[in-house]
Amino acid sequence: MSFPTFKLGRYAGLGEYIGKTTWGDHAPQNSPFRMLPVLASQHEMFLWNLNLSGYVAAQWTETLVDVGAGTTAFAPAAGGLVLTGAGNEDDGGQTQMLRAFTPAAGKTAIFYARIQFSEATQYDWRIGWSNTDTAVIASAPTHGATFHKEDGDTIVNGASNDGGSESDTANLITDFAAATDYDFGVVVNGVTNVTFHYKLASAVSWSMVAKTTDLPTDPLRATFAGLNGEATADTFQVSRALVAWNL
Repeated sequence: MSFPTFKLGRYAGLGEYIGKTTWGDHAPQNSPFRMLPVLASQHEMFLWNLNLSGYVAAQWTETLVDVGAGTTAFAPAAGGLVLTGAGNEDDGGQTQMLRAFTPAAGKTAIFYARIQFSEATQYDWRIGWSNTDTAVIASAPTHGATFHKEDGDTIVNGASNDGGSESDTANLITDFAAATDYDFGVVVNGVTNVTFHYKLASAVSWSMVAKTTDLPTDPLRATFAGLNGEATADTFQVSRALVAWNL
C-alpha cells in the first residue's frame, strides 16, 4: 500500500513544521492510522504534530473554572501539556485548537493523543473532536466524536454527536487507571462513520469500534477537557498529540 503525500505547515504556532512527507512517517508507532485504507485514496492533508510542550494559551480557545481558592491552569511541561486543578471539587478546564475541520463526503480527520491522569475515579474528562463549545464536560457537545469518562467511575465511553443527538458506546475501558499512559484516536470518515481507537500506551494491539449514527456535521476542533471530582489538585497530562485532515 502506498501512502499519500501530505501538505504540512504551521498554524498559529500550534504545530511543529515537519515538511512535505507522508502520514505513515509521522503517525504514532504501531498506530492503526499508519495503515488506514481510507488514507491511501486521499491526497493532500494538513498534519500538525501539536507542540504541546510549547503551549501558548493565545493559540487555543481556553476555558478555565475555579470554584474556590487557587488557580486552575494549563501549562507546558517537559512531558507535554498539563492541566492542574486548583484543588477544589469541580475545578478544571478545557482547550480547543483554533482551526476547525468540517466533515464532508470524502474528507477524513484524525485525532490522536497520549494522556495520563493523577486520579482515575474522581475525575471527569473528554477528548477528541468537538464543535466550538466552552463546556464539553457539563454537557456533551452538540456535534462531536469524543472519548469521555465520568466522575465516580473508571469507565471510558466513545460518543458521536450530531445536532444534540448522541450515540454513546459504553464500557470501551472499564478499569481506567491513574498514573498510566493511554493512547486514544478518533477518525471522522466524512459522513460515513466515526472510528474510535484505544489501548494502553505499553500495548501493541489497538481496540476499535465504529459508529454510523449521529455523525457530526458541524465544524470540529481538537479538544482536551478535564474536571476535578474531588477537592484535590489533580492533573491531566497530554504527552503527545497529532491531528490531520485532508484538503
